[in-house]
Amino acid sequence: MAGRGYGRGAGVCAARAPAAPDLGSLNLQEPTFGQREGNSGGESQPDLGRSRGWGDLKPAGAPTTVVVATPGPPGPAVATGSRTRTISGGSIITVTQSNEGKQRMDGNFDPKGACTFRVPRKFRGRFKTWTPFEKTIGTDRDGKLIPLKTNYFALQDPTHSPDYLIAYLTVNFDPYVKNKMQRHVIVESMRCFQDVSFYYDGRMGVFIAAHNKQLIFGANNELLENFSSNLNGEVKLTFMKNIGDPADLDDNNFNTTHGVLNSAFAKILVKRGYPESMVQVRDGFYMQKGYKEISGLAGLSYKLNVWPGLKPLLMKYDGGLLMNLDLCNLFFRSGTVLDAIKAVGNSRDVGTEAHCRAATEVLKGMVIITPYNQHCAYRIREVTPDLAGFEHSFTRKTTDKTTYESLQQQLSVKDYLCKVYNMVIQHPTQPLIYCEKLDADTLERPRQKRKTENDDPKLDWSLLVPEHCWLTGVTDDLKRNFKNWNAILESAKKEPTERAALLRTFAVNLEKNVEARRILTNWAMKLGVDLEDVMGRELPLVQLLQSQKPVPYERKDVDWTKNLRGGRLDEPKVVKSFTLVYAAQQEQQAKALYELLNKVGRPMGMDFEFPQIVPVASNDLKAFADAIRVAKKGSDIVMCLLPDDKKERYDAIKLETTRPGNGVPSQCILFKNATNVKSAMSIVTKVALQMNAKMGGALWHIKNPAIKGDGVMVVGCVVGRAVNMKKTKTAAFVASINSTYSSFASSADFFHSDTIDPATYRKHMGDLVNAYKDANQGKVPETVIIYRAMDREDEMYDVVGVRKPDGTLISGEVHLAADVLRELIGVNVKLMYCIALKKCSTRFFSEQMGNVQPGTIVDRKITIPGRNDFYLVSHCGRRGTVSPMYYFAVSDNTGIEFVDFQNFTFQMTHMYYNWSGTVKLPAVCQYAFKLATVMGEHSKIAPDPILNRKLWFL
Repeated sequence: MAGRGYGRGAGVCAARAPAAPDLGSLNLQEPTFGQREGNSGGESQPDLGRSRGWGDLKPAGAPTTVVVATPGPPGPAVATGSRTRTISGGSIITVTQSNEGKQRMDGNFDPKGACTFRVPRKFRGRFKTWTPFEKTIGTDRDGKLIPLKTNYFALQDPTHSPDYLIAYLTVNFDPYVKNKMQRHVIVESMRCFQDVSFYYDGRMGVFIAAHNKQLIFGANNELLENFSSNLNGEVKLTFMKNIGDPADLDDNNFNTTHGVLNSAFAKILVKRGYPESMVQVRDGFYMQKGYKEISGLAGLSYKLNVWPGLKPLLMKYDGGLLMNLDLCNLFFRSGTVLDAIKAVGNSRDVGTEAHCRAATEVLKGMVIITPYNQHCAYRIREVTPDLAGFEHSFTRKTTDKTTYESLQQQLSVKDYLCKVYNMVIQHPTQPLIYCEKLDADTLERPRQKRKTENDDPKLDWSLLVPEHCWLTGVTDDLKRNFKNWNAILESAKKEPTERAALLRTFAVNLEKNVEARRILTNWAMKLGVDLEDVMGRELPLVQLLQSQKPVPYERKDVDWTKNLRGGRLDEPKVVKSFTLVYAAQQEQQAKALYELLNKVGRPMGMDFEFPQIVPVASNDLKAFADAIRVAKKGSDIVMCLLPDDKKERYDAIKLETTRPGNGVPSQCILFKNATNVKSAMSIVTKVALQMNAKMGGALWHIKNPAIKGDGVMVVGCVVGRAVNMKKTKTAAFVASINSTYSSFASSADFFHSDTIDPATYRKHMGDLVNAYKDANQGKVPETVIIYRAMDREDEMYDVVGVRKPDGTLISGEVHLAADVLRELIGVNVKLMYCIALKKCSTRFFSEQMGNVQPGTIVDRKITIPGRNDFYLVSHCGRRGTVSPMYYFAVSDNTGIEFVDFQNFTFQMTHMYYNWSGTVKLPAVCQYAFKLATVMGEHSKIAPDPILNRKLWFL
């Protein structure tokens, strides 16, 4: 085990040489702006009582300090005196000591400029690197105005300025104090901070509520105090500026405000009690023992628990300073990882190499947490029988709390866990698990750079003790079991009335907490105890036409499935060459399926010629793909009647039918569904509609689109992940290519960089423009509307662009799209680029505290200053509380009225042919998500270009 160090709260962290504990690991329980510096000053541990960065917290113990950094690429080292440490993830400020002993700042720091913090990833998506818009708000002429409740709470103290500001101060020591612990003690002991809540970053920055500036400085902007802590000297406090103005174009100042406020609120929840202290796991807060077992799960060898929690987010909105509060859930097994390892094979073989290989196959990829350090998450990579890690010793560095002298202590893993976390290893012969640490917000592996490609990947992994780890999340097997999945959803989903009651209870309990109320008041905040009111609009019902005949449906469920059967489609297809593949023993059912297809298809205008029959005698998973390889030539579509839902068989079929050179659309249907007497007619009707769309036919269209379709191309862009393909992502583009927005083209491929590179973007947009030209007699689109769909808001960081500390803007996808379209179409092309955020923490409630109707839009109060943005509920919430989509128009030179764009976005959610109802996203985005999923999880290859003019991936 030589060459391994130890991660704080993580067990053992693999490294190239024996090292001190990895005190640079992320501590979510104590939100900070930079990485921790583990070998200068005090002992860094996940004990919240040890932080002295917050002025309103005065616990005993060693402090935890923060490295000040600016946003940017991985930068140089941090130099403190004669010591230098390299920290990745930002351009680092270097602190040295001059000959006179004065403090001097080098690097990217401007004391009169922006606050030099590396903003946490969860706030990066809120960077204002776009040109602020003049807000557009709809009126009653643009839809029926309706009063709503939302899961936001007021935080603005009415006794202070409506523009909430934070004062940014700098602190200088003369002579300069090297020891961070000592600097924290000096700042906290300053007389001016005794009655003021503040945040000290450990270097030069101090943050306070702007209304407290007068208490500290009086009429001046500087304050000088003497200090005596093993040495005599002076500390000078200087007011620099107020930050947090929504009109302030300095991105870092804008986001530092949110970082300070959210960190302050996290401290209140974790340390001050609500009504008891909470546990922070990633960005959620949970009661100490608030989890419960999920009942109704069958066929499991373990028990699954759900741990309900809360996710608060403080931010400045158009309606002032508000707190968004949403419910969250954490799923974990009642046993430990060691129990899961023992459940694999024979428990008597635990620890052998063969058993470890079998356990790796079962557990690889699962996400785990540790009960002693729950704010970190890891993904299992390997189970190893290597036991030497238990006895391997390392040097633990601490600081004497009285003299500030550095101390060193030799500890083994056993002793470390016992002394720091009071954890005892009961099974010294158990195998260990290699894990990779995950990003706190995204649960993805952080970006890392290696010195050489030949480096062992285990050098970046942590080595954990299984008996002190919990398995989290829900496995794919549970999701495939309908009854179990329903039981899980029932335990997690909350109806609107219950959700609203839980949120109100939280606010009331927090407001009753005297200490929490005192801290909020000191930060010029006052928490409201009721859900905020907001005015929304109910957009008009969208009129659909099927072959020029109206398609009726109700707003309450927006489902027109029953009204499609028997009506002629917009563009029905005649299936002349049709291949039907089935298991040899299911011949009679295959013929019955063909007859049923004709029965439901002819009234819709579809006609199925007698198919080429291909029976498959073997039960091998790849037998269907082998039969298709021979029979697919010349077919319009291949249909497979599958005996089961095994993923390997489905993947092989998709791979064979999309292989470049001879691609053909394929349609799969399960035998049990096709032969179900009660639902066969409905299922086969949906299959026939899918087959028509896969062959390029249109099913229905919008009667009066809010944006006329002549010369307009609507594009949906999605970046997805490729399963089990290292460092590979999928880029999927789908675009409308006719004036009724009912015909579509696609383009997709894999790429290997963090963001879509210019060559990949140019190729895909070129394919879509060429498809549009082919469908419109050689005309190019005059206006292009791009919806860039994403799951998380922090992806905006790469899409919108990054503003460097010197104010220059690094272009993102928005500027790339504009440049590419100018090359392909011309300089006069008009572009609207809109971000569509899929996972949104905002919720709306009707006046009766029920779900809002589809077509509800909100574009005021809870929107973000400087943005043309809105929330839209386009789908029906059948279980739990409906979640809206968040849209943000980053760039727009089209001249389209923004209210028309809002209506058009709602209309486009009706054009997804895989479901005869509305979907959460505009159809082009939903198509792109489906395309990225089929490529990244099933076919694993780029499709044959001949398929690009068809929706083959439905």
